[in-house]
Amino acid sequence: MSKWSFAPFYTSNEAWSADLALLQGFIDRLASYKGTLASAARLAEFFKLSEENSDINHRLYYYVHLQNDLATDNTELKGKTQIL
Repeated sequence: MSKWSFAPFYTSNEAWSADLALLQGFIDRLASYKGTLASAARLAEFFKLSEENSDINHRLYYYVHLQNDLATDNTELKGKTQIL
């Protein structure tokens, strides 16, 4: 593949897949806060969860897209790109 290290994002494709599964659960978790953000504590919880969601989403995206930029003929990476 390349001499670049993608370890700052993920050390393996399995780790990427684990975070993808985790990310899919965030939608329901974030939606569960609907109508319950009246207190500062609850709002802070929501923002923390939202930030976690965003961090994972960015790592997933960059891991795949940077690799895809180096190996544009890799169909597995193209499939992962479409998932995101």
